[in-house]
Amino acid sequence: MPINGPAMGWFTSTAAIGRYNRSTREGWAGRPMQKTSLSVCLIATELRGRGPYGGFGVLTHEIATGLAERGADVYVVMPRKRGQPPVERSGNLTILSYPSPLYVGLKRAIPFAALYRMIDADIYHSQEPSLGTALAQAGAPRKKHLVTFQDPRNLQDWRVERAHEKLGALALMKYYLRYQLESGRAARRADRRYCQAKCIVDKARRMYRLSDSPGFLPNPIHMKQRVSPKADRPTVCYVGRWDPRKRPELFFDLAVSRPDVKFISVGACLGDEERDRQLRDRCRGLENVEAPGWLAEEERGEVLDRAWVLVNTSTRECLPV
Repeated sequence: MPINGPAMGWFTSTAAIGRYNRSTREGWAGRPMQKTSLSVCLIATELRGRGPYGGFGVLTHEIATGLAERGADVYVVMPRKRGQPPVERSGNLTILSYPSPLYVGLKRAIPFAALYRMIDADIYHSQEPSLGTALAQAGAPRKKHLVTFQDPRNLQDWRVERAHEKLGALALMKYYLRYQLESGRAARRADRRYCQAKCIVDKARRMYRLSDSPGFLPNPIHMKQRVSPKADRPTVCYVGRWDPRKRPELFFDLAVSRPDVKFISVGACLGDEERDRQLRDRCRGLENVEAPGWLAEEERGEVLDRAWVLVNTSTRECLPV
């Protein structure tokens, strides 16, 4: 496949990646340097702070920063979000993006396999099988490739997941078959496979036609040192995106029916400013509803501590991250 158009522009703008790697491994004078730390490339579909994101984006950021704090050389590679630069440094992380589809379209995206080859990491770890998993294997076939199944989605799951898009049955079937062909094959080729929850082990094995059961690799969680008491007034909270699939409108409907209960909706609609504005306008008309937006970890923990009930209105979830 010839590299031209957007792909050529991407390679021009990211030529610094190769120079960055050579400078860190060879030194500015060109003399070889001994590699002193493990290098890890996290293959992500989203990342906190870069365009719309959800649990996968938060999780990837937590794993990346945790590994970096322990001395690893960490890269995060993801499809480019609007306004995101090709290469950036954030703390101890190197974040790289490329203009590629999210889950399907390997033939069109194969030039970007060179990015994973330039990174030259010891380990490539996919946070859910995706197009990036296949690209990393194509670009760095001799390195170790790990996959964690965060939310294995069969055809029925995809029907529910994308119901609000009103895709036709044929279009959805074609999408699912391409996903299974491209991402599923990459998952089977991985050196090690894991699940974030034991309840999805059998599902992942069946769905991806694996020769053995994935191991158990739970997601990291932060434990608060001090737990705040519950609120005196009955309090209900929602934590998550305000996307159509998450159906936060049901949470606000519940608030209308129970004016004696306090409702706190933590989150926002990152991909649709107009939808976010409309939902916030509705919140302002309800005296028993607070909508603080996205909160830092400690503030979010305080809301969860004080709430009596956590409400999940999403059409489907695997295991909330």
